[in-house]
Amino acid sequence: MARRYLPVGGRAIRYRYRYLSGVQFPTGLIVNLDVDNNGQTDALTDGSLIMRYLFGFGGDTLINGAIGPDADRTTASEIINYLDAVDPIMLDVDSNGTVDALTDGVMIVRYLFGFTGETLINGAIGPNADRSTASEIEAFLQSFDLGSDIQTMIGGNFVGQFRGNMGLI
Repeated sequence: MARRYLPVGGRAIRYRYRYLSGVQFPTGLIVNLDVDNNGQTDALTDGSLIMRYLFGFGGDTLINGAIGPDADRTTASEIINYLDAVDPIMLDVDSNGTVDALTDGVMIVRYLFGFTGETLINGAIGPNADRSTASEIEAFLQSFDLGSDIQTMIGGNFVGQFRGNMGLI
């Protein structure tokens, strides 16, 4: 296990990471849809950041007009680092092995706008999806919402569930 230092609020916090399927995850990273880490999920900020990221935008193009008030993650590099870390866990909404803006991204934005049922998934499920019903997609996205009692947490040797609503990076 390697130790690295993560700059947070002007100070360095030590964290550990492990390899999981070839991806590095900081221990204790709480994964949620609050991309800018301002304490709320919003389609026009977090949803826009996710869509721009999935379309490959970077720098100012990624973040201009898409960072919410009181956000902790405000630079393009902070947003990209967070989304790179959560990509294999949270962004493959339909679980077909491919993260795609026009399928997964569309469902995330629809969810953040409050869509449910068939309007959430209509025309947005990718080929060979393991999650393909509205109830499966909604439950999956709900598990990453700040309004939920459960969010996915990566820590130690496991990918488990954690009760809470604050992101660690």
